[in-house]
Amino acid sequence: LPRNADADTVAAAGLPPADMVEIIRSQGGLTSFNHLFGTGSARECPQTDPAPRIRAVTDTLLANRAFGADLLEIGYICRGNADLDTHLRTWDILTANRLFLIGTGVTDTHGNAWGAAMLPNPFSTWVLAVADERAALLDGLRAGHAYFGNQFLWDGRFGFSVGQAQMGETLLTTRSTTELTYTLDPLPTDARVYLVQGQLDPADTYTVDYLQDRTDITATQNVSLATSGSSFVRLEVYLESPGAAPVPLMFSNVVLINP
Repeated sequence: LPRNADADTVAAAGLPPADMVEIIRSQGGLTSFNHLFGTGSARECPQTDPAPRIRAVTDTLLANRAFGADLLEIGYICRGNADLDTHLRTWDILTANRLFLIGTGVTDTHGNAWGAAMLPNPFSTWVLAVADERAALLDGLRAGHAYFGNQFLWDGRFGFSVGQAQMGETLLTTRSTTELTYTLDPLPTDARVYLVQGQLDPADTYTVDYLQDRTDITATQNVSLATSGSSFVRLEVYLESPGAAPVPLMFSNVVLINP
């Protein structure tokens, strides 16, 4: 195939996914593994035990290393009859097993106008980049300098770091604790910020050993974080009002920690 082969040409060639990924990467592009649990969409996901489906997806993606993909669609309220928590927990399991994929959130409109028919998936991905040009945006996304959330409820600036490492980066440290800092501007009055930290290399492939499992850190933007072991760290933000279910607002990509 020529180096400038378009997507239709690549697909028509009938190449294995891993080969298609390499062709796209050789031209400076990125690839995404989409629809972890299927393409069906509903306003409410069925309340069933997600463990068997998480296990099946985990087995598949770990076995083939997600075909070498760079990105993973995680930001779905309900997709393939799997809710947001199921997507997030699966992402954590893959990360804990050292399959590091940049998380994104999408409306899945494929360029069409977003409307009520696309409910319940209103997510988009923000990319931290030096310019709004394609090359710069690809560089930012490739580096994991991105976060995803509900663009209809919030559109602001977010960032977080552990020591000198930002989202998508790895902190190399010999310290037992390191300061985590974050910025969320604007910070809605009813927003709650939660810390998730899981150990790498779990004894059980399908279980994440969480050091912090959605610990509320809203009250402080400077948190002393345990960094003596290998782990990953990410943040979640929800809107919470008395008597109402939490509304997903924004989710970070991870910082990796290697002592």
